[in-house]
Amino acid sequence: MTNRMKGSLLGGLVLLWMAVIAFRVIAEPEPQRVPLRFVSGQMVVREETRGEEAAPARLHPAGATAVPVSFKAPKNIFAPLDLRTDEEKAAAAQARLLASRRKAEQAAAAAAPPPPTPPPPTPEELAAQEAQRQAELVRQQKEQAIQQARTSMSKYRFMGYLTRDGAPQAFLGKGNDIYIVKVGETVEGKIRVTTIDPTAVKLIEGLTNTEASLPLVKEGS
Repeated sequence: MTNRMKGSLLGGLVLLWMAVIAFRVIAEPEPQRVPLRFVSGQMVVREETRGEEAAPARLHPAGATAVPVSFKAPKNIFAPLDLRTDEEKAAAAQARLLASRRKAEQAAAAAAPPPPTPPPPTPEELAAQEAQRQAELVRQQKEQAIQQARTSMSKYRFMGYLTRDGAPQAFLGKGNDIYIVKVGETVEGKIRVTTIDPTAVKLIEGLTNTEASLPLVKEGS
């Protein structure tokens, strides 16, 4: 842009501002004139009308009309912006509601009277509890003994079968030991043989009366 164009633009802006100022001066309404109530050199006489003082004159600007103004709460421009989404705001409100409910429940629980202390057990109840405890202990010991008897009898193997003098006999193996037994005989003083047939041998443990059946061991197994 040349200097000449800049000068023309500046001159146009000055003329535009002068036209605006002239329009404002011409359009401004003439102020309302109020006649003087008192004239210099005259005595001031107090006028009374029906025992009441005359109301002072009130000036109303020309064209003025009453406009209702609604009050709005001022906005704090220095408050931090809330950039959360609607879902996050709803979740925060729900969390605050749950927290308030939890505090109310805790306050109600704290204000509630403590539960009554149960009375001490009677001698009969103590005796029944002790008997129940002893019975449970006996049952556990019995189950443990039965499990030990089954484990002990599972260590035997039915190795073979024969008949001598019309009575069946069985060859029982345990580790490197082999026992030849008949029906009714005991092995190691606590395991008794109750039945012998070509396919299996039945044993019973004397202390717990736990029974076990040993199948005949086939060759190569």
